[in-house]
Amino acid sequence: MIKPISLFSVLLVSSSLAQAACPNKVDPKKVVLFVDTNFSDLEIKHAEMAACKRGERLQVVPKNYKDYSQLIATKEIAQKKYWDCMSARLTPCNDLNTSSMDAETKYNQFQDKQQSIPDQLKATLEEIKAQEGKIKSFAVSGHNGGGSFSGAKGHLGRQEVGNLIAQYPEINEVSSLLLLGCYTGVKNEVSNWKSIFPKVSLIAGYDGSAPAYSRPQ
Repeated sequence: MIKPISLFSVLLVSSSLAQAACPNKVDPKKVVLFVDTNFSDLEIKHAEMAACKRGERLQVVPKNYKDYSQLIATKEIAQKKYWDCMSARLTPCNDLNTSSMDAETKYNQFQDKQQSIPDQLKATLEEIKAQEGKIKSFAVSGHNGGGSFSGAKGHLGRQEVGNLIAQYPEINEVSSLLLLGCYTGVKNEVSNWKSIFPKVSLIAGYDGSAPAYSRPQ
């Protein structure tokens, strides 16, 4: 019986531990696949730590998520400075507005050059197959709406995942599935995702609103 988990608990550790190379022996053919449609670096960090403990390799889609993160963070900081200035009404905010718009433009130009999340997922599945790897755990993160995850990096639907995974049955050994988005642990969603990963024994999701990506919860 698959039982959804309604809430996640994340233990905070020192940044030095999180950034250290995995001290355990890792089997590169055992893969934890994490698809991030939003800005979920904290979740990725802990997924990497968990994979290390299990002796498995974390694979993130998109691969260049750190490039995304740097641009998104720069954009959000610039926007916050501008809106803080506007709220305070103490000084002219023209320069901050220009910086905010420049950061937005740089991010949009970067995003326009990237492949879609489904295309990047397909390429990653092909790579895992070529390396004779097996996906042991699958995680997807973002704003969820009826099985469709979306965010700053793009979007990915449940049906798209199902269609792609079906093309690579030999690598689908997923036993644990993490659905990191709002209302992902409701009965209908659990049932639909179970059909994509027939070997899954644990599905974790939320039966209500999920915490924002910036919160340790």
